[in-house]
Amino acid sequence: MFMACHRYVTRLAVIPIFQVAMVSALLYLDSSPHRWLLNALAVAALLVPFIGYMAVVWDAPLFGKWSRILKAGVLTLASIFATVGGYTLLFVGGLRLRDFFGW
Repeated sequence: MFMACHRYVTRLAVIPIFQVAMVSALLYLDSSPHRWLLNALAVAALLVPFIGYMAVVWDAPLFGKWSRILKAGVLTLASIFATVGGYTLLFVGGLRLRDFFGW
């Protein structure tokens, strides 16, 4: 039981790391003359965590007895809240760091 749960926790932990990497890449490449690169990174930054949350927990034992429609609805809402919440935390954390260090 613990190993199965550990697998899902490990997969879920990778998604915030991806969010931080994407935000860092967007900030680093902000002055790039190639706007298509920034647009591609922005789309990936929004879609990959959204899809990742759903893919990671779709076959989790917690949702084993749920219908596909219920599971898809709940996971869609959860992934939207987690993605928006993750980026909100990154934004607020960046503002706090900027104020703290005076950037």
